Amino acid sequence: MRPPSSQPLPEAARAQRVLRIATLALLAAMICEAPTARANLHPLTDGRGRIGERSWEDLVDPARRDARILVRQAVALLIEATHAEPDGLEPSSQLQVERALDRLDRALVARRDDVELAFYRGIALSMFVHEEASGRLERRTDEAIAEFERARALDPSYEPATIAWQLALLHTRAHRFDRASEEYDRARRGPPARIGAPIAVPTPQERSLQAFFVPPESGDIALNQAEVEMLGGELERARGHYREAVESSERGSARRALALFGQALAEERAGAHLEAIASAHEASTTWTPNLLDAELQALVARHGPVAVLHHPGVSFEPRWERHAYEALAHEALAQRASDAEAAQAERARARRALRAFFAVGGNESPYADVARQGLVRLDADDIVITARVPTSPAR
Repeated sequence: MRPPSSQPLPEAARAQRVLRIATLALLAAMICEAPTARANLHPLTDGRGRIGERSWEDLVDPARRDARILVRQAVALLIEATHAEPDGLEPSSQLQVERALDRLDRALVARRDDVELAFYRGIALSMFVHEEASGRLERRTDEAIAEFERARALDPSYEPATIAWQLALLHTRAHRFDRASEEYDRARRGPPARIGAPIAVPTPQERSLQAFFVPPESGDIALNQAEVEMLGGELERARGHYREAVESSERGSARRALALFGQALAEERAGAHLEAIASAHEASTTWTPNLLDAELQALVARHGPVAVLHHPGVSFEPRWERHAYEALAHEALAQRASDAEAAQAERARARRALRAFFAVGGNESPYADVARQGLVRLDADDIVITARVPTSPAR
């Protein structure tokens, strides 16, 4: 799972790294220089006229100049893709990603040795998703991995933490959990995130551009690494990294809640049921969302104590994992319920979550037996509660 960020996060992974303020301002200005930038973005001649010829290399090698312009247009399209509304009148997110990839592929002819081009192609390929008529999602995960690895080979010093983070997310999507854990170790060795107040209030375009470049924080790495270690069967290592994520997160934060949910599930799968129930209950009551945000209000109204698991910025691989977290949370809430009726309602929610776990493929999980034991335990609890309810005396 990943904690929410300021940028919308669909299933496709978002690359992040820090930009020096001068670079950020220059590239944002190049993208937004003309008032009609969005309308005139696509033709190459418009891009050239807006950006201009910035170096002697452009004069000597027009093909590289055109490639540079194509890359900047592609970056603008990727930024637009992060803001595209699914039902809006503007081009869809995936159409913008495909347009960006078209420009990056054309630029590749003249700039195969350019590490920044490889980086942006990795981002675009990681964002690509196409739903086929059958409902199956077509992705380009392996191509994205190859492109980030090519960027690393071209220049190992180029944003090592960001590239490792992105590769870890992609390997997680491909269910290569051991490889993902190795990349999280690399991300830990990279430079720390440099989070500070900006010199000026950034524009929406600048915020979107910066989101591609902000490196992961240590707490985010610990949270994600714990998840892939749990999925890979390394439960004790996972529990250690979940504890690290909890300790490094602010009280009331989404990340702390997610780390506690993960810690609970790792404890349950390690056979420590009582500890799991305690952690799950704390996780269900720790998140304090901004209730001035209408979207968060709707999320809490719909999902209650497990709302953070449904935040649009949180994703799960494999997809059945979300239901395992939910089931444990509702079981914990049942044990702390104020009356028998409330407890029974929470157990019913827990059973529904476990059935959903199996309905979407949870039989493939190495922890399927733990989920089945949960169903047996919930049924047994209901039988005990029913037996305790006094019957009315016969007349």
